Amino acid sequence: MSEEFPQEKNVLENDESSKVTESYTKLDVGDSESYDVPSIKDLSTLRKVAGRIPTEKNGQPGAIGAGQQTATALTLFFQFFCYITPIFGAILADQYIGRFNTIFMFCCIYMVGLVVLTVTAIPQAIAAGVTLPGLIIAMVIIGLGTGGIKCNVAPLAGEQNTLTKPYVKVLANGDKVVVDPELTTQSIFHWFYLAINIGALSPVITTNVEKYHSYWLAYLIPLIMFIFAILVLIIGKNQLVKKTPNGSALLNCFRVLRVAYSHDRSLENAKPSNMSDDAKAKERVTWDDDFVDQDQYNTTVCNIYAK
Repeated sequence: MSEEFPQEKNVLENDESSKVTESYTKLDVGDSESYDVPSIKDLSTLRKVAGRIPTEKNGQPGAIGAGQQTATALTLFFQFFCYITPIFGAILADQYIGRFNTIFMFCCIYMVGLVVLTVTAIPQAIAAGVTLPGLIIAMVIIGLGTGGIKCNVAPLAGEQNTLTKPYVKVLANGDKVVVDPELTTQSIFHWFYLAINIGALSPVITTNVEKYHSYWLAYLIPLIMFIFAILVLIIGKNQLVKKTPNGSALLNCFRVLRVAYSHDRSLENAKPSNMSDDAKAKERVTWDDDFVDQDQYNTTVCNIYAK
């Protein structure tokens, strides 16, 4: 018995030490209270139950705390808006002020949206409760800016190739080569999409900045890059090929459909070859028969997809 007594004493001492540890060790489980960490004795003797299923906003990600439903709704609205506005940006560029001027103007609009987004994401703005309205306003402004940029950057890049026919060139090493216009256009867009894909890696930086620092700094990064982009446009303005606007194909398409609808609903009647001079002047015809044929083809394709 004398040999077993020290063992029982050690067991009692371990239990006492676990109780002391229990009284000083607390566990935060997300509630307003903190709870004791169970001791070895608690784990072996107490009944185990399930914890409370979280149903409140406590612990939601994001600085606003509006919840996943609001975040999803705003994201879908922003994506939808960014796909609608390029229609108007294309009409403005093709019909009125040209691609370069449209891109420059809407870059400035986009930058204003980034400024609003950055300023309303600082800690003082979050504490004042103006972050959500600022986010919505910034989304609208940025969406408008996207509408003038997205639809015009690629066409402007393509317009920089003024070659229409191949020609022979002697390289510095003496080799004779044929400079091909199509290959030149391909090279332009290879560099163009390389730059886009490099920019697509930026979320690797911004998401980590947001996680480990703040939202406003993550938004400040694209704002600074946009300032550089606008400076590049200003510096390279005189070096770029800028074509004058010669009419919007989209507006001409609507005009063709309107003329066809008002004349027996036939696209054949919208062809200039089938119209009188008075009708051409009245409808301000700027299209040709090939454009109407292409319009008819597009209408047929749309009807197929609609069915």
